[in-house]
Amino acid sequence: DFVEKLPGFAKEAIRAHDEASGLAMLVLIVLGMLSVVGIFSIVRKWRSANLIAAVALALSLIGLGLVARTGYLGGKIRHTELEIPVLK
Repeated sequence: DFVEKLPGFAKEAIRAHDEASGLAMLVLIVLGMLSVVGIFSIVRKWRSANLIAAVALALSLIGLGLVARTGYLGGKIRHTELEIPVLK
């Protein structure tokens, strides 16, 4: 909200960063809940413990990608040199 009031910032870049952060946050919250279930499944020696661990690993890699994208989009708000020129 603070940056939107300053001159020289693209509202589109701020909106893209905000939307990306919401999706990343959602995935990481789900990952956290799944991790708690995974720990519980290991302690209780459930058969599905390995499957839960594999799904948590996959979700963590997806989360990593989403957080990296969110950071990149956040950098474009202030650092316009990150724009990649489109070849025609």
